[in-house]
Amino acid sequence: MQKMQLEYARQFPRKSFNKGETILYEGQPLDTIFAVESGFIKVTSLSESGHERILWIAGPGSMVPAEQLFSDQGSLQFFYTALSDCMTYKVDKKKFIQHVKATPILMSEIATRMSAHYDDLLTRIDSTAHMSVRNKLIYTLCYFARRFSSDDIVDI
Repeated sequence: MQKMQLEYARQFPRKSFNKGETILYEGQPLDTIFAVESGFIKVTSLSESGHERILWIAGPGSMVPAEQLFSDQGSLQFFYTALSDCMTYKVDKKKFIQHVKATPILMSEIATRMSAHYDDLLTRIDSTAHMSVRNKLIYTLCYFARRFSSDDIVDI
């Protein structure tokens, strides 16, 4: 699916972001999604005391904001910042949705990927309530190893 998404996204303008550059802001209306070609984008929220909480890291082949891809909510709830230098495609959201609706295999692959992502998020949320700080750190390192390793490495 990542390959299919990027093939479609290549018709849109490329946009680069430098490490630390904010890509999308909380409260911003959404009419554009970004297909990540290279680099990483962190998705964060801010606590009431102003502390940043990293919620997810999007990498090559991902689209941000993924949680708003099929939503009609009008504005964003999180911040999106380049974790490294990034190259993206600035994709028109309405055109992308029309394309996905006309391409059932792509819709199926997006649903499969979103389901896996949702399952992963629920597992991470659940684990935070049941583990010591040491175990949370171990779990987080294992998660990053799985998330950012090549597919030929055995699952931890």
